[in-house]
Amino acid sequence: MKYFFKTRLGNTRYQMADGSLLCKNVPIARTGTQVYSALDLPKVKPDSRGQILVEREESDVFRPETLASFEWMNVTLLHPEDEQGNPVFVDTINWRDLAQGHVQNVRRGEGEQADLVIADLIIKDALAIEEINHGNDEVSCGYDAQYEQIAPGIARQYEIVGNHVALVPKGRAGIRCAIGDSMSNKTQTWFKRLLRAHRTKDAVAMESVLNNPPESLTGDEGTGELPKAININISPQHPMLAEKPEEVIRNEGVPDYIQAILTRLDALKGKTADSSDKTVGAVDDEEKNEKAETITGDAV
Repeated sequence: MKYFFKTRLGNTRYQMADGSLLCKNVPIARTGTQVYSALDLPKVKPDSRGQILVEREESDVFRPETLASFEWMNVTLLHPEDEQGNPVFVDTINWRDLAQGHVQNVRRGEGEQADLVIADLIIKDALAIEEINHGNDEVSCGYDAQYEQIAPGIARQYEIVGNHVALVPKGRAGIRCAIGDSMSNKTQTWFKRLLRAHRTKDAVAMESVLNNPPESLTGDEGTGELPKAININISPQHPMLAEKPEEVIRNEGVPDYIQAILTRLDALKGKTADSSDKTVGAVDDEEKNEKAETITGDAV
């Protein structure tokens, strides 16, 4: 599926022409076992601890009708509830109050993501966009489904019909079901300083930046934010420069991950911009009916 965007904000995040946030390739659901309480599923008998292990098989999660049911469903901030705190579906009456955007291009993942349902989210609401940018980026599906009791505390979920995808602090499916490219403000600022020093060939500023990297690049978790960190806008209409870029400051003591960043910046010289710059481009991908009963939201 092709999208027109104004600014590239990361590997999977784009600002569209109307200011909306496009989040591509977001895992919204997975196969496997998830834990529910007796309150979540009152019609299913729990175990002695009041818990129910619900198995979600491939044939049910990736059923064509299930994937199609999430297509163009609404994105919400948290799962909707009524005044008594009971879960409710998004419908033609309340959607204006609840919808922050929509889901599209729903499909099964490939390779290491073959156990995941992947979708593109288009976020229209400024508050929701701000929440995502501040790291509140886990997602949870709201849906109707049928449950088959296998044993006390064990059930199978089937005939899943999507209603919405919620942005939540903690999703039942875990951190794999989250919007990619989240990056702390501190790290974003550091990369912008690095890019500015690189462009202006300011040796003093470059040394200061390299000597003060954020913890996320130097701590025990290694370079966790590195692959999604340099928010560089590239116009697909223009190829990279053929000639070898001019050398920047090189330092024998520079860590490998910093050297990799500088090399990448060299390769992109003349085609880069801060995330506030505007670049026009298009990103690619592809495309993909219903039933009803128990409202389920996969948020913990």
